[in-house]
Amino acid sequence: MLGAIIVGISTIPIIYEDFRYRGIQPWILIVFVVACLISGLTHDLSWIDFLFNTAFILLQWLGLFLYFSIKNRKFINIVDTRLGSGDLVFFLGLCFLMPKFVFLHYFIFATVSTLLASIFMSPSGKHGKAIPLAGWMGIFLFLFFAVAKCLGIDVLSPSGDLAFIRIWYGLK
Repeated sequence: MLGAIIVGISTIPIIYEDFRYRGIQPWILIVFVVACLISGLTHDLSWIDFLFNTAFILLQWLGLFLYFSIKNRKFINIVDTRLGSGDLVFFLGLCFLMPKFVFLHYFIFATVSTLLASIFMSPSGKHGKAIPLAGWMGIFLFLFFAVAKCLGIDVLSPSGDLAFIRIWYGLK
């Protein structure tokens, strides 16, 4: 639980900076990644979980790279043009934070929710504006922790992985 509190506190400046400036100062991201790493180590997260989470992020990055490169018929560097480097560092921190199945569910939920929130909250006709992805995902991280706490699940521990899956899919 302490890990969730420390990560939650380090997420607050990320949310503020990303919504306010559409960018995040490097030192804030470093604090977040270190907080996630410490939380993962104190919850005995395995390196397999970290590698799985990182592979999932890299697979998405590769998919976006291929999509935009094929669409534009030339190689497109999506970092800093389509996806901010702060977002990628935020994702790296998340890779250290949660077991693999909890991470997959959180990441998919937060990404889809971010897309929906940005569509519904943007003024009509202004769809070209940058989406504060790390900011939205930070908000959904708070919600994710709160729901898990209400359900009595420590989503940061390896045992929380199985408990989360049992509740999510209605298994006993």
